[in-house]
Amino acid sequence: MSKSKCIFSSVALIAVLFALAACGVASTVSEPPASTEQPAGDPVETAYETPEFTLKFANSWNTGENWENVQLKKVVEMTKELTNGRVAIEIVGGPELFPPTETAQAVADGLVDGCMTTCGYYAGLVPEAYAMSGAVTNAELAKREGAIEALQDAHAQHNLHVWFFLEEEYEPYVIFTKKQVANLDDLAGLRLRTPAGVCSAIATELKATPVTLPQSDVYSALEQNLIDGIVTSGLQVAFQSHFNFLKCGVLPGFLRGGLDYLINEDVWNSFPDDLKVTMNEISLEINAELARMDKERFEETYVILEEEGGTAVTLSDEDNARLQQMAYDAAWNHTIQQNPEKGEMLKELLG
Repeated sequence: MSKSKCIFSSVALIAVLFALAACGVASTVSEPPASTEQPAGDPVETAYETPEFTLKFANSWNTGENWENVQLKKVVEMTKELTNGRVAIEIVGGPELFPPTETAQAVADGLVDGCMTTCGYYAGLVPEAYAMSGAVTNAELAKREGAIEALQDAHAQHNLHVWFFLEEEYEPYVIFTKKQVANLDDLAGLRLRTPAGVCSAIATELKATPVTLPQSDVYSALEQNLIDGIVTSGLQVAFQSHFNFLKCGVLPGFLRGGLDYLINEDVWNSFPDDLKVTMNEISLEINAELARMDKERFEETYVILEEEGGTAVTLSDEDNARLQQMAYDAAWNHTIQQNPEKGEMLKELLG
């Protein structure tokens, strides 16, 4: 790295630290409430008037009225409720603090305590993260088989802890296009805005042209005919007015376009053992509730598509099998190329 670049990075880091300090962005550990004498009989679980831990969370997406923020707010609410107020989560900001692809790095550096992001945004930091996109087992089964432990090891090397991740069926990547398509061959030659990495590789194999754009530029790119479609989570596209231009949704989706909840490893290790157990246990309940919310949202998306004059096209069994295999191979090939030994192990556990 050049001297000028090092100086710029240092100044940028200092600026972020000052901005966060001004917002009060630092983890807060409070003294647990003094124990009070309980009457004889069954033990009464402590309700914390003041949180023992307040975690500052960043969001890789804008913190306005978008689906990701709705989900994060639900996580905040359920964490407080299910820990009886022992743990509080405070959302401190989104891309105005850190670019989406740097949110996980900010957590690793201790600038915030945790974040909601997606594996595609931080696979440059933790290449094994793409294993979560290729996961087909549910979160509970993944825990039982030791997959989470394997992922934890890969993340811990970067001072990150995977609290939980969503891999349920209602957060897949979906291809949406301006023109009507009937099969995969109809996608050839189209310019598709895709997340960088695995989705770009899939677009290329479909003989489409992948285009990398910030999410905030997608609407104008569609309006100006710079792209012919997008590959995105089926949960957010309808609520960004993209159906003003996109008139075809190609179903079913593929892989997992879901969300990952990361906590700084040092912060996680500061939790008492009983709290770690509690946080792991409640993650399953939170995961189930988010899946329920996603199912409703996913169904609503295609109602809106039809209301806007669009249609959802279901691929033939042959085309669907081809797309699923293509996506599965792309996700695991990327993971294994980055770390052959660990990638193969994760594929055995999660694939």
